[in-house]
Amino acid sequence: MSGKERVGVIGLGLMGSALSGNLIQNGYEVSGFDIEPARMRELEERGGRAAASPAERRFPWLGGKPEDCRRAWWSQSARLCREKLLPAG
Repeated sequence: MSGKERVGVIGLGLMGSALSGNLIQNGYEVSGFDIEPARMRELEERGGRAAASPAERRFPWLGGKPEDCRRAWWSQSARLCREKLLPAG
């Protein structure tokens, strides 16, 4: 572990990209997820880490646009996360 404060960002469009860039510049360890792989590569080029899926929730996440969060939430890769985090019923 790096000792830095960690945060994740879902949605790396205009706002998420700017937010994650500012966090990285201010010493945060940033992990990000976006449905567009190119945006995750850009995050890595700036010093962040691309999350394999939105289910990779090891620390607090900041959400993007509602439709992006909704799409990420209902993606196949997030299904396991929901099953583990939410009670049955």
